[in-house]
Amino acid sequence: MRSKPGEEPTEPYTYLQLDPPRRVEVNLEQTGSEP
Repeated sequence: MRSKPGEEPTEPYTYLQLDPPRRVEVNLEQTGSEP
């Protein structure tokens, strides 16, 4: 999806912002489920 040069920098930013919180939640869930 690299059509516009202006959208490129915006996509990674949103991905990075949504990645860390989701990964942390998954890690916490896995550790909580498995003692």
